[in-house]
Amino acid sequence: MKKLFEFESEEEVTTYQPSKEVDPQSDSGEMIEVKRPFKSLTKRKFFIRKPGRALYDEADLFYSKQFSFLVQKGILTTTQLAKRFDDDDGIFSKKEITIYEKLRNEMLDALGRKNKLEETLQDERSKEYQTKINDVNLEIQVVEEQIRKYQVAQNMVFENTAEYKAKDKTSLFWTLYLSYEEKDGKYIPIFKDAGSKEDEFEDRIKIFDEIQESDDTFMERMRLEFLYLITVWNSSGIDNDEDFKKALEIRDEDLRSSRERTEETSS
Repeated sequence: MKKLFEFESEEEVTTYQPSKEVDPQSDSGEMIEVKRPFKSLTKRKFFIRKPGRALYDEADLFYSKQFSFLVQKGILTTTQLAKRFDDDDGIFSKKEITIYEKLRNEMLDALGRKNKLEETLQDERSKEYQTKINDVNLEIQVVEEQIRKYQVAQNMVFENTAEYKAKDKTSLFWTLYLSYEEKDGKYIPIFKDAGSKEDEFEDRIKIFDEIQESDDTFMERMRLEFLYLITVWNSSGIDNDEDFKKALEIRDEDLRSSRERTEETSS
């Protein structure tokens, strides 16, 4: 089975180990066996399966059905919503459009300077070269984050369109079929009952929901991890370890920023 991305996660496991202790109820110092809880961390291996042609065909059909259903329910398409905004002079003000265009030009300029620096031959690179590369990489990172905020704002406007909702539902479809654990050399689908021959979407979504409603905090974390990574993959087409890791870094940074804002507000 081909894999898109592999990752490990540590689960806190509680085991009960027997030990001999003096019976507090005994006057003669009699020893009894008791079991004390012992907590340890166990690494578990997970991966996102690389889909084949047949599964891609299923996903395309699933998306089409979802899109048609939503349109029939009266949900606007992206084209219809965009036309409404065009009639109202767009979703951004003239000032915001100017800032966004400036950011795009800054990004192109920074990327151009980085490419020119990287043309420097390996044996000609100096400490000054490394400083310049670090500076331009930092500049790209800052500008990229500002551009991303505009893109997020634009995406939020269109998140109630039929295309967006259908794609969101398709990300769930992919999550149900691409999430696996590797255990003792075996590949175990996360959202499929090992003892069942049924393999319908409804059967898998039931397990997905059961994990969400259960008290298993570790599997709930894995459910959210798979859903996030596969949604990013379905939206952006990332297909290598570096991009998946970067997606996790962005997610973690967003969570940190959110926590900091919450703490500032509460204080």
